[in-house]
Amino acid sequence: MSVCFRSLVLLLSTVVCVINTTCVAASVVFQQQAQQVVVGFLQTVEETYPEELTFSHNIYELFTGLGAKVIRLDYNKVLDFELIRQSALEEAHGDISKIHDLEARMIKEGILSFLKENEIDRVFIPGNYYNVDAEPYAPTPNRQLVTAAIAEIVHENPAIKLMGVCGGLQGVMHAMGIKVIRVYKLLGSHESAAVHAVSMPDPHHKDVVLHRLRIVPGSRLASIVSKHVEPDTNGWYSLFFPDAHGGVVSNDPKNVKKLEDLGYKIVGFSDDGIIEAVEDVHGNILFQDHPEALAINMLRGHVYPATDSTDATSSLQDLRYKAALSAISIIEDFLYRH
Repeated sequence: MSVCFRSLVLLLSTVVCVINTTCVAASVVFQQQAQQVVVGFLQTVEETYPEELTFSHNIYELFTGLGAKVIRLDYNKVLDFELIRQSALEEAHGDISKIHDLEARMIKEGILSFLKENEIDRVFIPGNYYNVDAEPYAPTPNRQLVTAAIAEIVHENPAIKLMGVCGGLQGVMHAMGIKVIRVYKLLGSHESAAVHAVSMPDPHHKDVVLHRLRIVPGSRLASIVSKHVEPDTNGWYSLFFPDAHGGVVSNDPKNVKKLEDLGYKIVGFSDDGIIEAVEDVHGNILFQDHPEALAINMLRGHVYPATDSTDATSSLQDLRYKAALSAISIIEDFLYRH
């Protein structure tokens, strides 16, 4: 089934939701796709960060609603980390400088084996209330170790697709040696950084405040969203997504060059120059904001087209609706791109 047809079915389902005020998240058409796509979802059974399980449930609902099979990639239980550390220590023969690389290799081998055994061909890394560069919610060691393994595996295996949002983007960039810093340090003040937390505390809320993402012309991301929004006179596309983050990829020239040397392209910015979206050499897209949030709310019937194009409120509603359609297309691209 084509992406366009799935989008049409989704749109029709959404309209039915609005009219009848009830909605079944997964249509029969989507359920027929369930065995074709297997997503490895980086999460954990026991909550590590505030609201982690709630956000995970929302995303699980989104993927299954779009026909995917979801397998938990539990970053605390997927591997025996203590055994790996002991094995690395033994293999190092007392050379402490070797332990980190040995552990990383063993974790990577274990994660790759897990992906193959479960026939996982795409991985989703969500964000949450944690940082890779500062307190108070630094990631647990296991989560970042698994993220680093996934980042390398995907970089080396174009058949395995990847999508990351918010802290997922930051975790992958950090794993690849790209500098991640606090937003306020980049912008110069906490006041300036506040615009990047407009969707706090819950970016998945149906009425969440949105933030503008400006998409680079000619990028894969631009081609995906061009079905739903028009470019400006310079070819740039604008979408409004939930934005809720305190960390960000540094945009200093040396960091950007390192990023580009690894095959990444910056494909989305905020109005103040913050890096908001990155594509890798295989076409995978990582987001600093939360497109999945609008997709979740569209499936739930909370987003619908404006009825009066002359009304100011309707104009904002139309922007949200077009962004939600684009978000669905982004998620479908992740799920069904070959």
